[in-house]
Amino acid sequence: MIVWALVTIAVILAGGFLIISYIYRIQDETTVLMEQNVRSARTAKELTLSLYDIRAASLTYLFDRSPERIAILQEKQSEFITLLQKAKEIGQHGRGKHPHPADIRAVFQLPANPDQRPGAA
Repeated sequence: MIVWALVTIAVILAGGFLIISYIYRIQDETTVLMEQNVRSARTAKELTLSLYDIRAASLTYLFDRSPERIAILQEKQSEFITLLQKAKEIGQHGRGKHPHPADIRAVFQLPANPDQRPGAA
């Protein structure tokens, strides 16, 4: 009788130990995933704000076509490309290496002469 009680207690303690170790392992994995998601969300927010800056600079450039406005627009675009590279690095580090479907830099290529733009008269 006492032997069965000791065996039962030993099985319960072993089960408790296994459950606790499993919980700690899941907690460690969840912590890593949460850190990656926080970095990804922060970078996505920075990219969104950068796009808003580009939109505002583009709109300002439409009304005032001075060289300083185009310089500001190009600066905003280079900041966006830097943030995009940062986002790619975070994505490659966190979820494996996935190729980016399009090169965003081609979207921002502007001619050196402002008169070469489409629609410029």
